[in-house]
This record gives sequence, structure tokens and C-alpha cells, in this order.
Amino acid sequence: MRSSLAGLDRVSLAVDNLEQARRSFEALGFTLASRSRDIGQGTGTYRIVMPGVAGDGCALELLAQIDAHEPDAALAARLSDQGEGLMTLSLRTQDAEAAQAELDAPNTPRQVFGTIDRDGNAHMARFTLLTLLAGQGPRPSLGAIEHGTAD
Repeated sequence: MRSSLAGLDRVSLAVDNLEQARRSFEALGFTLASRSRDIGQGTGTYRIVMPGVAGDGCALELLAQIDAHEPDAALAARLSDQGEGLMTLSLRTQDAEAAQAELDAPNTPRQVFGTIDRDGNAHMARFTLLTLLAGQGPRPSLGAIEHGTAD
């Protein structure tokens, strides 16, 4: 049987100060993509893209609360309870429903829509997420992500 999971998509780190984290990773020699902002959640992200040999690379994502007026509940709870650190591991899939069936996962894939501000331009993004293991305490969440269309 062919696996519906195609490797690691992203690793998300919760950080208190996004700009300080950016400077730290740049000092280590990493090149970060321009900052994006999740409109409506008040979070900001810097991504370090690590290309794979077959174009199947993954990303390290630095994620912080940047707007206190629009708090992201999961991120706020993570930072309040455990501080900075590993938040999520996301595996890549082309078909979240097939991954659910193959893994006999109890959770149903859910579609997520969001507006991302990147370089001053708003983009609509769509993802289908399958939670495989919910994060609790210091344990990160594990899931699968199917990328949809974005404008």
C-alpha cells in the first residue's frame, strides 16, 4: 500500500519575540523569508525554507503573537503555559482524507481558510488539516497538512 504521507512539511516553533528570534536565526547563518502576518489571528511568522533534493523540502516556522488585540488562543496558551519551544510538527499529504483512512485516525480533516499579509499584499490561503496527535502540556501537536490553492 502506498503511503498518503509524503514527508515533513513544517516544524513550528512558538517564540515570544519574533524579531529577536529572527536575529538569532540569522546570526546562525539561516536565511529567512519575509515576515508574514495571519490577519485575524494576530500572529506573525518567519519561515526558513529548507529545500529537499527532489523539491520536497520543509520549513522551520517561527511563530509569535504580534497583535495583542487579535490573540491566537492556541499560541497564547502555549506561550503562557510552556514558554517558547516546539509547537507543531506537520507532515505533508496530497489527500488528508486518504491519510485519515490509511492511519485510521479518529479526527476528521478540517478545512482552514485564512488571509495572510506578505510583503504588504493580502493572500487567501486554504489548507486541509488532519490532527493526528493533539498537543498537551509540553508535547507538540502532530498533524498532516494538504495545501490548497492560494491567490
